[in-house]
Amino acid sequence: MRKKLLVFILMLFPIMVDAKVVNQYTYTKNESLYWTGLDTVGLGYNSENVYPIYDYVDENGYFHNVYQTRDLNYLYWSSYDKSMKMTNTIKIPMYFNKDNLDTIGEIFYHPFAQAIYKDGYLYVAYTFPATNKSLGSVYTQKVLAIVKYDTDGNVIVSKDYTGEVLNASNYQSGGSQIIAYGTSSVSMTLNNDELTLFFGRNMYNSHESSLFAVFDKDTLTHKSVFYKDYSMELGGKYYKLAQLSISHSLGQRIITTSDNEYLAVELGDAYPRGVVLTKTALTYDSEYDLNYYEPRQLLMSSFSESAKGSNGNNIINYELGNIIELDDGYLLVGATTKNLTLNWSSYMNNPYNLYVQKYKKDIHSCKNAEGCQLFNVDSISATGDKPTDTSSGDIYLTGKEINYGMNFLTDFNNSSIMMLRAVKLNNNNVAIFFEERAVTTSNDKLTVDTSKKSSAYYMVIDHDANIIVPKTKLDNVTLSGEEHYVYHDGYVYFSSIYDKTITVNKIDVLNQIESINLDKSEVSIDYNHSIKINATLNPSDTFMDKTIKWTSSNPLVADVDQSGTITAKYPGSAVITATTSNDKKATVKVNVTGDYPVVKGDINGDNKITLSDVLLLIKIYFGKITPTNVQVIAGDFNGNSKIDLSDISSEIKLYFNKN
Repeated sequence: MRKKLLVFILMLFPIMVDAKVVNQYTYTKNESLYWTGLDTVGLGYNSENVYPIYDYVDENGYFHNVYQTRDLNYLYWSSYDKSMKMTNTIKIPMYFNKDNLDTIGEIFYHPFAQAIYKDGYLYVAYTFPATNKSLGSVYTQKVLAIVKYDTDGNVIVSKDYTGEVLNASNYQSGGSQIIAYGTSSVSMTLNNDELTLFFGRNMYNSHESSLFAVFDKDTLTHKSVFYKDYSMELGGKYYKLAQLSISHSLGQRIITTSDNEYLAVELGDAYPRGVVLTKTALTYDSEYDLNYYEPRQLLMSSFSESAKGSNGNNIINYELGNIIELDDGYLLVGATTKNLTLNWSSYMNNPYNLYVQKYKKDIHSCKNAEGCQLFNVDSISATGDKPTDTSSGDIYLTGKEINYGMNFLTDFNNSSIMMLRAVKLNNNNVAIFFEERAVTTSNDKLTVDTSKKSSAYYMVIDHDANIIVPKTKLDNVTLSGEEHYVYHDGYVYFSSIYDKTITVNKIDVLNQIESINLDKSEVSIDYNHSIKINATLNPSDTFMDKTIKWTSSNPLVADVDQSGTITAKYPGSAVITATTSNDKKATVKVNVTGDYPVVKGDINGDNKITLSDVLLLIKIYFGKITPTNVQVIAGDFNGNSKIDLSDISSEIKLYFNKN
């Protein structure tokens, strides 16, 4: 209840803690690099087609990044040591380069589409726009290449593909496509022996949709698409998953889930108009004796009709962050307007606010989008009147739309969220990064106020969307449009580029505990007395869980409660350990002094050693009776805080020495 109240207060009165000092490592190149921040010119209100950079940490814990030159001729692949010094850079000729592009292609397309690293190999997807040709005649042109490099930048294998090969349409054989669509993105994932791409593509009729393309990760051979109701030659392994029939797919994310399936999220601005989630299930088809991926697709939320203007309503009201797998569900991080309105008006295009949804993992069993939601928050119903003037384009909302489970974390009125990205931390916490940009409304259209500088922020939430680190400003940081922010050893890493400068940002998002100090290193106390040990965390203003776990190496000698109070139980020594939530430790040695009224070996408490004591100790050893603390102290001859055969042997010797 207290956590929910905190979230409510934060939404009403946005709290921002002092600006965060970020560790930055900046390097200058001889060639111009593509800026990885948002270029607002010509991009409308969507940051999906910012130029990519790929960040990752390898199997040895070293940071790397991959980025492109502005002349589109080369990729850089840089490596860093543990102190974040750039130790090596490989310059790789791009598979598709500037010489292949016309002017329009240079402006709207970037051949370096995406990369992913695994087990000593870098996989790079290059895309190529089929320009200067009619869309009906370019299906034989190369549109996609995938190259596998070793760590020296050598090409291990490469494959290029035409639009005809990748065309997954079951109604248009030989139809053309441009990969990837200019205002879209390319997302990649590896799943065992498969490399899978998910992207937006231009179709034969100038419309856009989305496409899964699955390749063998060793040979980069394309795995064909199987449609049960479509005649095609069968053989090998086929996939009943490719075109997902979402119109105008303008943003994509795909991950491999813990059950070795695919989970994808995308944005549609038409049919449907909203956020679409797809979860696959590997299914066997007995008729054709083959396996295929069966997709389960749900519209998880809708967004408002767009403002009437030169682009009509083909403008999405959304900023896509990431889809993340947590222990108890899938978390979508996004930003959109807090209302859901049907009409074109000045208020419908409200600023984007940050929200999260969490979905059940068994999506295939969900009857509908509502049944998949795990956040119990108020639903949002469509409001307003549908426009009667449709001269700017079709109307896509019906008025029956309801958004469920959208847990909003901000309440901005005069600014809006852009460049939204998220990354999973430890303990199912999630760090969310975003830019807050001033917005203006003019002619029924909301736009970014480019006269005012944007600011970068982050916040951290737990798996239930409770805010554990409030909105925190990042000083002198330019966010990256790349989806692959990296969490490693308590820090978030991401690269940003401006002109010839590349900067690696290293951020301690949890302001994590560096050490714990105790006010005493050694104490001596008489039995049956207590003493309080005080602990100090460094830094004291950490955002992390400040709970300290107290333990004793020998609770029969000295026990400790969770407030740090030590109680002496029996003469001897013990070590008390204080452990923080991120496993930082400090210890104090305890010496318990004084005479103790319990006689060693006197198990029954009659102040003498008899056969009864021997028999009691044997019963304790075999678990026939549960001993009291005093009985364990009296029978623990070897000081290991338990009754074992050595103690029984000592008890027998003591008994016979007394008799």
